[in-house]
Amino acid sequence: MRRQSTGLNSIFFLQLAVALFFLILGFQGIISNMSQNSGFAREMARFINAENPAVQKTELIMGIISLVAGLLLFLGLFRFMDSRLVVISSVLIFIFWLVRFVMVRFMTELVIRNGNIIFSPDFSTWLLSVSMDVIILCSIWTIARRPA
Repeated sequence: MRRQSTGLNSIFFLQLAVALFFLILGFQGIISNMSQNSGFAREMARFINAENPAVQKTELIMGIISLVAGLLLFLGLFRFMDSRLVVISSVLIFIFWLVRFVMVRFMTELVIRNGNIIFSPDFSTWLLSVSMDVIILCSIWTIARRPA
């Protein structure tokens, strides 16, 4: 016998937690960019040796995308949006986070020089960050597969 859902289940709370995560991440990205050009944008500029203003604004762009992702996930909790839109936005958020994951963890924090692999700041911190990103990716995938 299958148990009847009451509406508040573990997927609901997972989506709430991920929505809050993206909202906070978005606000942090926007606020830190307003105070100074730092973090991810600086790392990307160093990676591609660019002083291009578009590269310098990457953190602001990522912050805005994160904020929108959090809002979409939050609105999807209360069925303000069509369930297909929630699935589509969750898949787009998954793709965004996957691209960000590869760019940050493998293109800026992992350096291969003279046959040596250098992790920034160190291997255990890098591995912890990778595991956090994988947990977020799995959470977003679970939310995208949430039954209507």
